[in-house]
Amino acid sequence: MGKNFAPEKIDIGPRLQAINQQLEKASLRQKGGKLYIRGKSVDSFPPKPGQDKPRRVELALNCNASLAGLKVAKAKAQEIDSQLLWGRFDWGPYLKGKQKLAKTLTEWIEKYKADHWASTPRTLTKENSYQKNYRLFLKRLPQEKMLTLDLLRSELLKGSKPGTRSREFYCMAYGRLAKFMGKQDAIATTDLTTFLAELKSLKQGYSPKKILPKDLPTDKQIVEIWQSLKNPSWQWIYGMIATYGLRPHEMFHIDVERFMADTEVLRVADNTKTGTRLVYPCPASWRTTFKLWNVRYPNIRREGRSNGKLGEKVSQQFREIGIGHNPYALSWAD
Repeated sequence: MGKNFAPEKIDIGPRLQAINQQLEKASLRQKGGKLYIRGKSVDSFPPKPGQDKPRRVELALNCNASLAGLKVAKAKAQEIDSQLLWGRFDWGPYLKGKQKLAKTLTEWIEKYKADHWASTPRTLTKENSYQKNYRLFLKRLPQEKMLTLDLLRSELLKGSKPGTRSREFYCMAYGRLAKFMGKQDAIATTDLTTFLAELKSLKQGYSPKKILPKDLPTDKQIVEIWQSLKNPSWQWIYGMIATYGLRPHEMFHIDVERFMADTEVLRVADNTKTGTRLVYPCPASWRTTFKLWNVRYPNIRREGRSNGKLGEKVSQQFREIGIGHNPYALSWAD
């Protein structure tokens, strides 16, 4: 009777060691009968899309721990090692499923916007809130770049100062976008938790102290004040600021050429504190009540005046005609 011989098991350990000595950034290792490549250090591989720092990486090469598999794995390892060495490594071919969701900021923001309105009633008030609280700050991000928490952190610190309302809005908008990334499994839960805690700390120090609740006019009081104003120009200014939540100086930087009786959306020019944007009436009924399409600018010299000076002029006029609150209080009215 002939004897059955099992195939001889070959120890590829020495061969693995020899290959790894030739590699700069990565190394091959055997695990469970398969071959894998991993970085020689934590920062050998660049961060995955959506991650803000490098991590120890191990990639499956789909090669058996055999002589034939080792030959293929060696070729793959040399290619990856070269890409890492020259900074040309691309995560694309190695990401699967939800990991492939990482996109440019433009694409992420569009997806976030769609998700936002899928769960939020799209009223004029909500539209105005989204424009003011989110879109304005999201569009300041470098739209062509890949979205990472590190990028959000960098742009937030660059675009706002500590203890300001602007910093608070940056934190709110970028926090929402980060939560959406987490919802899509594009970032690790621990990274998201750390980032949100950091935002909470960064936005501390701001408090709207200039306008106290007792100084805020109610909707009823706003209408009564508007009705009491005798000068049509200042009546129009008051109605516009109250209805669209404009800063006083923005009254002189709006597109009134396209502002008709059937026009609700108002465009603010880019030479203002917050840049160009669209604003919506809130409440929408005031646009009709105050007949705001009848544009009546007061006789104020605008040429050569800064936005600060224009705002001061409006505030001064409010005091002179007996309006009992600061024009900025209209943005806080209930």
